[in-house]
Amino acid sequence: MTMGGNKGPQGAGEEIKLLVERAMRIREEIAELKADERDVIAEAKSRGFDPKPIRKLIAWLEKDPDKRREEDAILELYKSAMGVGDGSLSDAARAFVSQRRAEEKGDDDQLDAFNPPREPGKSDPSTDFGDDLSDKPVTEEDARKLGAEAQKAGRPVTANPFKAGDERRQAWDEAWCGSAGSDGMDIPPELRPKAKPKKDDEPKGGDE
Repeated sequence: MTMGGNKGPQGAGEEIKLLVERAMRIREEIAELKADERDVIAEAKSRGFDPKPIRKLIAWLEKDPDKRREEDAILELYKSAMGVGDGSLSDAARAFVSQRRAEEKGDDDQLDAFNPPREPGKSDPSTDFGDDLSDKPVTEEDARKLGAEAQKAGRPVTANPFKAGDERRQAWDEAWCGSAGSDGMDIPPELRPKAKPKKDDEPKGGDE
């Protein structure tokens, strides 16, 4: 096949020139838009706003919503595992843990798979006190022990027996995450970035 289809060298050269010129105009437009963006950031600064978080927010908003949720949840889990921040996991992070573990197991029912019904007369391995411990005389140290025990027993992070706003809820979460990331086992799926599909699993195009 000759360059540019059936065109001769002169015709192909003219087509290349037009394409290059179009690409160069696009680059010029991009440069102008970047200058406009810098002007907007400068305007925000002149109005008393901090440009750094604005740039971070723009970069965050440009990401795919599912990717944002994943990154935010993993960051939250890492902080909790380290014992920094407020320690207690948000509902979004808890949902992420349940979903990631369900994907790992291949379960379609992402929530019930991690909260199976208890057999009659059988105690919950995460606690000796029952499901809701908010009104029980449990110390923060006890809550930490229960959180670590719950993780080792295979209970999900959504099984935290303390209500939102309870300091023991934070302690339980921190211990659960700490046990999940430092008990010598493989890193739990919720603490890993999502695995990229293998090339063999990727959909193939029509042309081979």
